[in-house]
Amino acid sequence: MNDKTPKIDPSVIANLEKLSHLRLSPSQRDKIGDDLSKILGFAELISQLDLANVDPMTHAIQQVNVLRPDQQKPGSDLEQALSNAPKSDGQYYLVPRVLDA
Repeated sequence: MNDKTPKIDPSVIANLEKLSHLRLSPSQRDKIGDDLSKILGFAELISQLDLANVDPMTHAIQQVNVLRPDQQKPGSDLEQALSNAPKSDGQYYLVPRVLDA
């Protein structure tokens, strides 16, 4: 790391640890902090490039349509489709309510 590489605050690492439900050792926290600092440093380098004459790209390499044509195939019957569901009423999947009506 050089002087221009941003240092990640330990509270940010602690928050990421909490959000990701991970338990990290102090050495892992230090390593992740260093890695994130390097990533931000690279992003800073990229942001300094003059990209005014560079066309936006969707891929790093030129690609031609690589999709196959659609082919209709028979689907699963209802009983087979519901056989792996944790809960069903015989016609539909039953899932926990996530929105209040």
